[in-house]
Amino acid sequence: TPATNDLRATVVHGGLTHGDDEKLNEHMLNATVQDTPRGVKIAKVNRDKKIDLMACVVMALSRAQWLASSRSQKNKAVKGYKR
Repeated sequence: TPATNDLRATVVHGGLTHGDDEKLNEHMLNATVQDTPRGVKIAKVNRDKKIDLMACVVMALSRAQWLASSRSQKNKAVKGYKR
């Protein structure tokens, strides 16, 4: 997916860090990327392992990048968020 492609590029270029959370580390180590005709996708290394937090990282980075790109529009409202 485009979001996963963006995450891969961000990681490869050293643009992502986290606070060394034990569960996040576990979920990241349980995940791998697979190349598909649409780009890369996140997959489980072992079907019995969890990768939910890795999926959250993909979505959070995608949202953060979208918000950063829309900052040029003054006072961009985000539904459900109050300043």
